Amino acid sequence: MLNSLPLIFLVFSYCPIGSEAYKILVYTNLFGHSHVKIMGTVADALTDAGHNVTVLMPIIERQFLNDTCLKRTKNVIFVEQDEQLKLQMQQRSKRFVGVWTSTNSNPYNLVKVHFL
Repeated sequence: MLNSLPLIFLVFSYCPIGSEAYKILVYTNLFGHSHVKIMGTVADALTDAGHNVTVLMPIIERQFLNDTCLKRTKNVIFVEQDEQLKLQMQQRSKRFVGVWTSTNSNPYNLVKVHFL
């Protein structure tokens, strides 16, 4: 038995006994609630599995800044908007102000909102 002890030690030293935690970077931009929600769920699932997860979130729509859908993942890096993106998002919000509240009685209203 003592002669086989080094062999047993050698066999067990090469067998993985647990799982290794990986460092994972999850990229999702703050644009559209569905994208943020899905990627937040993925990041939380990886965190629950024991991995070290960092989420990189460029801010596109500031309205989602406080609603990242992350429950257990704590390492979050926010990337601020540059001036050009801020201007584009302000123009976009003015253009689409009536999309969800307009009626479909006149289909040209939607076209007018999108292209004018």
